[in-house]
Amino acid sequence: MLLFIRISADIFFILWVDGPSTSASTTESASPSISTSQESLSNETDESALFPEDITALNETERKLLANRAKQHGNTYYARGDLKDAIRLYTQAIALHADPMFYSNRAACYLRTKQWLEVIADTSAALELAPRYVKAISRRAQAFEAMGMWNEALKDWTSLAVLEGFKVQSTLEASDRVIHQLAEARATELTQSRAKKLPSGAFVTAYMQAFHAHSPEALAIHLSLVPKTEGDAVLRRVLQLLKDTKWLEAFGLLDEALAKPLSPTQNNVAMILQGTREFLMGDPRAAISFFTKVLAKDKSNTEAMIKLGSCYMELGDSEEAINRFNMAEAANKHNPDIYYHRAQVRFLLEDLDKALTDYQRAIELNPDFLFSYIQMAVTLYKSKKHDEAEALFKKTLDQFPDRFETWNYYGEILMDQQRLDEAEAAFKRSLELDTEKRSPLALINQAILASQVRKDLAAAEALCQEALQRDAECEVAYNQLAQVYLQQQRFPEAIRCYDQVIDIVRNPVELLGMISCREAAAVQYYVMEKFPEDMRKLQASIGGA
Repeated sequence: MLLFIRISADIFFILWVDGPSTSASTTESASPSISTSQESLSNETDESALFPEDITALNETERKLLANRAKQHGNTYYARGDLKDAIRLYTQAIALHADPMFYSNRAACYLRTKQWLEVIADTSAALELAPRYVKAISRRAQAFEAMGMWNEALKDWTSLAVLEGFKVQSTLEASDRVIHQLAEARATELTQSRAKKLPSGAFVTAYMQAFHAHSPEALAIHLSLVPKTEGDAVLRRVLQLLKDTKWLEAFGLLDEALAKPLSPTQNNVAMILQGTREFLMGDPRAAISFFTKVLAKDKSNTEAMIKLGSCYMELGDSEEAINRFNMAEAANKHNPDIYYHRAQVRFLLEDLDKALTDYQRAIELNPDFLFSYIQMAVTLYKSKKHDEAEALFKKTLDQFPDRFETWNYYGEILMDQQRLDEAEAAFKRSLELDTEKRSPLALINQAILASQVRKDLAAAEALCQEALQRDAECEVAYNQLAQVYLQQQRFPEAIRCYDQVIDIVRNPVELLGMISCREAAAVQYYVMEKFPEDMRKLQASIGGA
């Protein structure tokens, strides 16, 4: 259930805790629930006496006495299921004396009749008078949730959870349920409204360099061709920009090439690039349409088949993804890209043995592609074959001595094994080899070590900021920086970091996760401001557990 403590590098500051379904004691003595038993009423007091002609003529003691009697009559009607008369008597009790219990009791009637706005109005009035009144908070939370007012519901459910000391299971489940509803609603809204854009440069580089078709050698072949049309000439400029790894400029110029006549062969190249751009911008369905058009003209186009497989995986259809990779293998079994990308899918599906087989085949077909070695070593490690993984990392370091990427991923394995000094040295070596300061990843890993191991949050923050100087749209850097801020309870800064990630991330699952983290941080900030003493006590009890 929702609590705001870090549990791992991946789960951020959300902790799922299980607690016994016990009732809370907070404010209960001052605000009992509506009794469902028949309460004994004074025979001397008939109902008409509860409605004096001039309330202002009564003194305060008289008004309170009549108000409590009206409330008792209301309780009796409520117990009988006569909600109309219960509401009438609670309304009179409120007119005589504005007590938070009377508002909350009337809200209970409205809750049963699903008059959500009335529930919200009455519980809000009760909470103005008694901000810690848990029954009023609970009833308002239910009404907010019923109306789909997820943000307001989350605030109330989380406030209630804190006031109850995280001991009532149903409240924790409600917080969990509502934060997911809020994340899904916001993700849908963002997906429908925001403009498409490319992800971070590091992400685009990693994706593009995973295809032989985008290698300098393959692009050089295209660039050697004499343009046959005006569109071919523009596309040639696009391909030169790709060769120079100027992704944004290349994809920006692509539309101009597509708007002009292209020769048949170059038209397919342009269509694949357009599909690639759509995929990178987070629209796999649009990408599928372009790759399908290419295959309608060139059924053996392996690059289109592979990228179709990636699109289906992005859409959650792993069976069709594997099917597309298998079709590509049948068309051209000597293309190393097929095995590399299919291995990645199998890794995600935790089909590790087949992933290892594919990575091995990719290495055999293209022994110069670094990431097949790195990913195979990572897969060996996940398969609990730690000695084999380390041996392959060391072999890769020898085979590619000038590549900084290997040191970074090797450092991650060392960090996972708690070989922290070795991990720190590996990240440092990665940064030394990255003379052009292209990648932020080693800096982020150093930030994780600084924040989690050395508890040096200032150093961790500085490392994250340096990573963002290298790649201003690096999701991982913003995410890690948010966690550093949360460790210091600097909630506004953390929320701004999550907003940055949400604006950047395109994967639907990751988007949901980041929105959930953002809203968890925001609601924690809200509750800490509203109930600071309760939060301090709760954090102290958890810290001492």
